[in-house]
Amino acid sequence: MTVTNASLKKLIAFAYQVHDYQISGPDWLSSQRFDIQAEAPEWAKKEERPVILQNLLIDRFKLAVHHSTKSLPAYALAIAKGGPKLQAVDAHGTSGISSGRGNMTLQKASMQEIVDSLSRRLDRPVIDQTGLTGAFNGELHWTPDDDQADGNATAAAAADTGPSIFTALQEQFGLKLIPQKASVDFLIVDRVEKLPTAN
Repeated sequence: MTVTNASLKKLIAFAYQVHDYQISGPDWLSSQRFDIQAEAPEWAKKEERPVILQNLLIDRFKLAVHHSTKSLPAYALAIAKGGPKLQAVDAHGTSGISSGRGNMTLQKASMQEIVDSLSRRLDRPVIDQTGLTGAFNGELHWTPDDDQADGNATAAAAADTGPSIFTALQEQFGLKLIPQKASVDFLIVDRVEKLPTAN
């Protein structure tokens, strides 16, 4: 595992498989940056990597956390009028979601992967209420708002006339986002050292 210039908050988010907004701790978690080079056994599977990183953070940064539940603004993802427009496909094989500024491409993606990706984009929980199962292909294109901007003013200006992510979801995927409240699992950082112990 090689990590360059990553905030401790991002490392904790990956280690505990949560989003940034689910982590409560010191402000410097977002500003303090670290490079990490770690070796795992050759047999370590992809799903085991977060646990390996957890152990590293506990060992080197003396990280201690606990879980709590908070009520937060959220979105429910539901089927829009006219029905879903996603392409249902065979779930076998490589799956995932690739995304960039104002676009998202599904490759055999599950609804859980879709709501996780939307949660990262919208910086709040998205809950699947579509009832859809299986895997889906599709392409979503929208105009990012200021919160989703990447600092490229020219690109932003060129895309001013495109739909919002809310409109794009309805028109292109046949899905809609409904504002609501949700109980969300929070990771509370009880203790963490700014400087990790040496190798």
